[in-house]
Amino acid sequence: MNITVNGKANQVDSGTSIVMLLSQYKINSPMTIVEVNGTVIPKDEWESHAVQENDQIEIIQLMGGG
Repeated sequence: MNITVNGKANQVDSGTSIVMLLSQYKINSPMTIVEVNGTVIPKDEWESHAVQENDQIEIIQLMGGG
């Protein structure tokens, strides 16, 4: 299945959840936001939200610092 993640084409298996996608990218920060087709997906839906063909996904990691 073809999707776009942060502007780059990617292929994933059908039924891939946001949690599985983040795992593939080795992202486990609690300061992460995931947007699918312009809509922010709440963290409590990441396990059940399966990505779909041609989804446009943005993964944003917030960082603190001074």
